[in-house]
Amino acid sequence: MPFSRRIQPIPTLADNLPQEDKLVEAQSCADSFEYFLANYVFILDPEKGKIRFEMWPVHFELAGFIIACDRIIILKARQLIILYLSKPAPFSA
Repeated sequence: MPFSRRIQPIPTLADNLPQEDKLVEAQSCADSFEYFLANYVFILDPEKGKIRFEMWPVHFELAGFIIACDRIIILKARQLIILYLSKPAPFSA
């Protein structure tokens, strides 16, 4: 199993916020899938462990398509992080 070692939590932007600000931050995530991806998504790397997902301009564009479109066909090479974006949006209606 490649992820057999225990992964330590990485602090997020909202960890040290007061409760009222956490509610504002949660609403910001609900309002913008791109904001949520840029600030709260991490990738599990077999060698480095948990690392922050670095958004490229194409990821922002793809996230917009995921929110706007019912179905998307993507021709891609391996390891382009599209799989992570193609999961159902956490705040989609």
